[in-house]
Amino acid sequence: LVVLVGALAAIVRGISSSIGPVSRKRVAKFARRQMLFITPDNGNIVIAYLATTRRWRAAGLATGLLVSIAWSFGNGFSINMVQLIAGWFAGAVMAEWRISRLPVGTRRAASLQPRMPEAYVSKAARAVPPVLAVVAVALALVGGGVQRSGRTVALPQLVTMAVAALVLTAVGRLVERRILDRPQPYAAADVLAADDAIRSRSLHVLVGAIGALAAYCVVAQLGFLSSAYTDAGTHAAIKAAEVAIWLLGTLFGRMVGTSPWSVQRPPAVRPA
Repeated sequence: LVVLVGALAAIVRGISSSIGPVSRKRVAKFARRQMLFITPDNGNIVIAYLATTRRWRAAGLATGLLVSIAWSFGNGFSINMVQLIAGWFAGAVMAEWRISRLPVGTRRAASLQPRMPEAYVSKAARAVPPVLAVVAVALALVGGGVQRSGRTVALPQLVTMAVAALVLTAVGRLVERRILDRPQPYAAADVLAADDAIRSRSLHVLVGAIGALAAYCVVAQLGFLSSAYTDAGTHAAIKAAEVAIWLLGTLFGRMVGTSPWSVQRPPAVRPA
């Protein structure tokens, strides 16, 4: 009960922190992670970005909490941490979709410099969600083989989780293209640096969130597969893998979402 009350207090505190102005500490943390120098011209852009992401992440966390409570209704009050974290990550993805573009000046102009994802987030991090989607499909195929061998396994649920992992990966790529293709007006160097920093942080959070959610799909699949085995050794091994992937997925989302990154802008291209 004490742990439950403490968890609820932390959740309420996190949601309530989304109300009110963005603190200087939060802006400084963003600048540190992106190695960005904050100026009077780009500071408001960063503040607007942080306010938007904060609201959507808090909304996702609140939704995860409500889903967890509704899920446990009738079986005693409990909080499912996977649903909470999944809600937060889903809110993070929605936030990146809702980020506003830079304001266009009196004279419309845009940079012609192509924006490649590798300039904003590492290739290794971007590879994790597709790899997990492939693992999810492989586990669904394994479930089909287990069922043909005469064991009882929740094959529809395994397939559903595989489809969910594939959809998550596709959604991640779609939002990634939206972030990269968002028009970038031809502006002062500090404003462009802030815009690039926001794109980079958005992609870091997006990749981390999609990777964590895909890992949770694999975790759910392992849970379904473990019920098909009655021998203690195999059952324990699958459960151990389930816990390990849950921890690694959560750690991946956290590390990628908060890892420092400096965007190296290529030579300027004449605006059009």
